Amino acid sequence: MDKERSIEIIDALAAGTDPTTGEVFASDHVMQNADVVRALYDASIALREQVSKSEKSKTLPTRAGAPWTSKENEELVAGHRSGLTESELAGLHQRTRGAIQRRLLRLGIITNQLP
Repeated sequence: MDKERSIEIIDALAAGTDPTTGEVFASDHVMQNADVVRALYDASIALREQVSKSEKSKTLPTRAGAPWTSKENEELVAGHRSGLTESELAGLHQRTRGAIQRRLLRLGIITNQLP
């Protein structure tokens, strides 16, 4: 079962309905208990965040979050000094532009981070 379907089921249960039939649960049914409903909404939110994070990670460059090597630091500095833009460096190093900026700051190559 995919996570989107899981979210649909959890949301239906939290709304007090049977996810397969749409039937509303009786008022004394455990699925109508306030604590159970809150727990289901929390689960739904957590699962949505997990799906969102997973989707976002699919769009990140290959080396996003990977440790920097000495060689890569040297190549980054050389590329910056040769006039490559942060976007070009990001493409070459398969990292985000923000990661390039932070690394250049850490290495003392730049002194401020542009917005």
